[in-house]
Amino acid sequence: MLRSAERIETEANAVDRQISGRDAELTGKIRIAIPGVLATHLLMPGFTEFARANPNI
Repeated sequence: MLRSAERIETEANAVDRQISGRDAELTGKIRIAIPGVLATHLLMPGFTEFARANPNI
């Protein structure tokens, strides 16, 4: 019974991690209205890093 209980616990923890991960997953579109000069110099450098960290946005 101990082996069965440990297997069930392992599987339950795996399901919990999958559910939790989906709840926290960031997805969607971001629209920003800003003059081109400001976007180029202030925002674009950070967008590359942001896009790598959040590929579904």
